[in-house]
Amino acid sequence: MLLLLSALWGIAFVAIKEALRELSPVTLTLLRFAIPSACLLVLVAAWPDARPRLARRRLGRAAGLAQQERAAPPSNQETLTPMARPTP
Repeated sequence: MLLLLSALWGIAFVAIKEALRELSPVTLTLLRFAIPSACLLVLVAAWPDARPRLARRRLGRAAGLAQQERAAPPSNQETLTPMARPTP
């Protein structure tokens, strides 16, 4: 299983390199997200019981938290590389 996963992972880089000869980077990125998203939508439609449940009263809070995280991602000094850390 690990060999199969490694092969698929490595083939992806070669496939992207070859695809960039024919497609623009924006188009390739769009396809890389659109195709799996469409597959996921088909799976979710096929198995409605597998959908996550979120109460309607919590939708606003969840959307607000998502926007807050998007607008101001957490800054963590440990995740910065040594060159990017501010000097004291």
